Amino acid sequence: MPEPGKATSIELFCDLDKAIGIKPRDPDKYYNRGLVRLAKADLDGAIADYKAVETNPRSAVTYANRGLVYLLQGKIADANRDFERCLTMDASLKSLIEKNRNAVKQQQGRVLPAL
Repeated sequence: MPEPGKATSIELFCDLDKAIGIKPRDPDKYYNRGLVRLAKADLDGAIADYKAVETNPRSAVTYANRGLVYLLQGKIADANRDFERCLTMDASLKSLIEKNRNAVKQQQGRVLPAL
């Protein structure tokens, strides 16, 4: 049972669905729903929501998150492309990307090429 005053991921997802219905061109709504989907291990759904990057191509964090999902799916080339795009937009996110890459490497026992 969730803590009082804290929404469940299902409630958040439903709220974000409604918000997207009201403002379908708002990339922040898709970004947030992508985070919920990622937390629920709905990788395909997260990728679909992170496609909203295309409506807000200046969102470096979204590229970092979509890259993480691609890594989890084993799509290394796609992940690296998004990570590189992210870093050209905001080099300060390099530590976040490396942290995510190391976590996936540990979890899945993969050898990941350097960026």
